Amino acid sequence: MAPSAQAMELIAVMCESILIGAYAVLTALVIWLLVTKRRKMPRMHKVLFGASIVMFLISVAHLALVMQQNTSLKLSKQNAQARIILSGFQLVIGDLVLIWRVWIVWGRNYWIVAPSFTMTIVAACLLFNLASLKEFRKFFTVAPAALFVANTSMCTLLIAGKIWYARYQLHSLVGGTMYASGGFSGTVALFIETGALSATCQILSLILDHIHSDGIHILLDLEIPLIGILPTLIIVFVHFELVGTNSVNTSTPSRSIHFEDRNRVHLDTFSLPGTDTTATEGMNRDAKVYDYTRRGTSMA
Repeated sequence: MAPSAQAMELIAVMCESILIGAYAVLTALVIWLLVTKRRKMPRMHKVLFGASIVMFLISVAHLALVMQQNTSLKLSKQNAQARIILSGFQLVIGDLVLIWRVWIVWGRNYWIVAPSFTMTIVAACLLFNLASLKEFRKFFTVAPAALFVANTSMCTLLIAGKIWYARYQLHSLVGGTMYASGGFSGTVALFIETGALSATCQILSLILDHIHSDGIHILLDLEIPLIGILPTLIIVFVHFELVGTNSVNTSTPSRSIHFEDRNRVHLDTFSLPGTDTTATEGMNRDAKVYDYTRRGTSMA
């Protein structure tokens, strides 16, 4: 026997509340970092942490609107429009964080992120237009969702593909493994960093909507805090340098390879602005390779 509509709404509220509780803990960490580390924190990290706090407030407001609608005796059009607008802002901010990550991983290449940025803007316009319509239309319901899913999936493939290619090149060069990339924790970090979990949830929501499953209502409510939690985790991982690669630009002269032991190597291409490394890059790299070879020989 399928659960009733009231039971499904209660399950959706409970699940969303649990996720927002977890998000509150993550937001507390973000606020603590902003308060205690703001002087040493890069300006971009401050902006991204501020965006994560805004996404948390949007999640809380969305949960309040869902609870108001569930306790109301009749459907409210204003409530539905407000939830659509909040969802639109949440999706746009979350996608912008992913686009920023793609931009960093691809060596600050604006041409790489231009299609993703365009899709995000078009999807947001369609979604906000949906909130202004007097009656919902199928096109304005499906089109923005499909564009957001396509954009998230594309960003995931771009990040994962570039990181995999960088690790492949390093493995071919030194025969080692990327620093902090092995084991279960490395897999989870990569799964979060690439946005794969967010893309999976969004694709699943399209499937449930296509087969007209009642579970779509639960998943859509869960996606609002998830869209905020996952980009916030990416920002936190980058801030604490828990991801193996800050920038993977294999064509720029500013790249360098740090050999930390015989089997671990860390690629760092996050050079400081205004620093000229072209003249010294060859000597530094040769010195590091020589030092690595000397240590490897002594250890053998």
